[in-house]
Amino acid sequence: MKRLLKLTKQVYIVLMLVVLLIPHQAVALEAVDVANNEQSSEQPAAVDLIPAQAGVEQASSADSTIAASDVAGRVVEQSHAAEKPVQKPTTENIEQVEQTSTAEAKADRVGSSQSQTESLPTDLVAQHQGIVVSQVQTSGGTGKTAEELIEIYNNSDSDVDVTKWSILSDTSAPVIYTFSPAVNEPGNYVVLPARSYFVIATPAFVSAHVNEGFSPDDSFANSKISNSNGSIRIIDASANFVSGVAWGSGTIADGNPMAALSSAGGVIERKAIDTLVYQDTLDNKSDFKTGQLRQSYQIGSIRDVYDACLNIEGVSELVPEGWLRDKKTGNCTESIVEVKNNCEGIAISEIGANLAKQYIELHNPTNRDIDLKGCILMTNRSTKQYIFPSETTLKTQAYLSVYIETTDLTLTKTTSGTVYFLSEDGLREVDSVSYKDLDPDTSWSKINDKWQQTFSLTPGDQNQMLAYLPCDNGYIRNELTGRCNKQAVAALPTPCKDGQYRSEETGRCRAIALAGSTLTPCKEGQYRSEETNRCRSIATTTSSLKPCNDDQFRNPETGRCKKIASTDDILKPCDAGYERNPETNRCRKVVNSITDAAAIPFPVESINDGAKIFAAWWALGGVLLLGACYAVWEWRQEIRNYLSGFRSRNS
Repeated sequence: MKRLLKLTKQVYIVLMLVVLLIPHQAVALEAVDVANNEQSSEQPAAVDLIPAQAGVEQASSADSTIAASDVAGRVVEQSHAAEKPVQKPTTENIEQVEQTSTAEAKADRVGSSQSQTESLPTDLVAQHQGIVVSQVQTSGGTGKTAEELIEIYNNSDSDVDVTKWSILSDTSAPVIYTFSPAVNEPGNYVVLPARSYFVIATPAFVSAHVNEGFSPDDSFANSKISNSNGSIRIIDASANFVSGVAWGSGTIADGNPMAALSSAGGVIERKAIDTLVYQDTLDNKSDFKTGQLRQSYQIGSIRDVYDACLNIEGVSELVPEGWLRDKKTGNCTESIVEVKNNCEGIAISEIGANLAKQYIELHNPTNRDIDLKGCILMTNRSTKQYIFPSETTLKTQAYLSVYIETTDLTLTKTTSGTVYFLSEDGLREVDSVSYKDLDPDTSWSKINDKWQQTFSLTPGDQNQMLAYLPCDNGYIRNELTGRCNKQAVAALPTPCKDGQYRSEETGRCRAIALAGSTLTPCKEGQYRSEETNRCRSIATTTSSLKPCNDDQFRNPETGRCKKIASTDDILKPCDAGYERNPETNRCRKVVNSITDAAAIPFPVESINDGAKIFAAWWALGGVLLLGACYAVWEWRQEIRNYLSGFRSRNS
């Protein structure tokens, strides 16, 4: 009963002290904030950390009781937090910290926890009371003083940001280890997750336990820890005391230090009160015990955390879409990204390369107007570009020509070339057209979905096919050769002289008989022809012709004598197989019988003359003989060589 009353009294005292502490805590927050703003955040260089998994042994029931007086004393000591200013982790103030009393160190621990809350992301609030030293090996025994190990533990249920925290000893070179992100820039943190470990060891320790497969999170230099009398402590980025353990005459401890170890050193470990829960009464003598190293370690899961945007609440590993990050400050600002014109739908329709005034024609075959702002024209001749200015729109189904002389572009004239039409960012080829060996004064045009050369130049208009230029006057196009030939013109006759006319019958010039003109009288025995108006001889009745023979008569048309055929004339009989032609009165060969002629299934054809056929064979033989003689003459050397070889083989 007395024990219960005593415990009730102690609880009452604790509650009263908590009520009195509330105003002092507000003052402590303001004081620490001012101090933090005046301090530098620079720390010694650190080594990148290796993440792993956490673990802890089951605590014994003997270590599970904490005295009520210890709890009360812990709260009373926290009330002095606002009286202790924060310090930077320099060599001078490290020595000063070593001389600070235990009560002041505890006050620092509380004050540091308050100030760090203001500067961290909301989900990485530092709870300094949660980070504790859980195990230390000062030496591996006689002759093994370099085999050292330090284990710290996050004894809280929250992740803790330990960026630029340090682990110190009380030796002449106190800094053992500093927590620093792999990439040291704003927004990067080192976080020790809730209920997880972080283990560092010397190379000598790792070598001694290599057969056990031991691999710590990181390492530190040999012989950094005092064997029998010394201390290990953790300070935050502002040099505020977080946790520590001292043994023997070691300074800087939570409460009373542990007893001194033997000269050979040993192992110090924090007592466990439950699974993953260690005792932390802020008194080393009560919280620690000497012991032995564990048989195995589950290395902690300390990790780097990247906060992409420090000025955005919470922690985000990615910069939000549409925002830009400042690497110097770690802050993100919303960016305005201009959407580039993809220039889709435009096609190259005509290239006037081999011209005095070169041009490139574009066509909009779509059913919508297209903005050409920022679109790019290029050629294969150079890297220069023509960029369409703003407010350049190509109407639906319309054409637009760009004359090369108004740009910095160059078009290949007589050989091969290529024209490119690109999007505004220059990354996408919307269209490209190649051409080769164009004739002068032609263009390379797309007509009916087919590229072809045309003499019809139509910049800014629909393309037309014209295979040739029109011929000059007096020339016509030859359809076979495509050339212009001079057109044949009918020769005009030489004009007749004055007093003449051209006869329609003869085409010759003839004198025109004028009215009243006097013609020379015809000579005696002549008369004037009415057709020709010329004088002609006339046969008078007195003129006589030589009389025809008795069996002849005079032909009135020719005036000549012809033999008179009488019925008494007897013709020479035709030979056998011939008959007399009644029209010509001559003999002709006849078919032997009408019956035989009717039986012939084909018309009677003339039979070639045998002599002619025989002569043709002689001609063919002569040609072949001449060819053989020429072949023997042409290959005489080869034949001679062959015969010589043949004779030598036979001999």
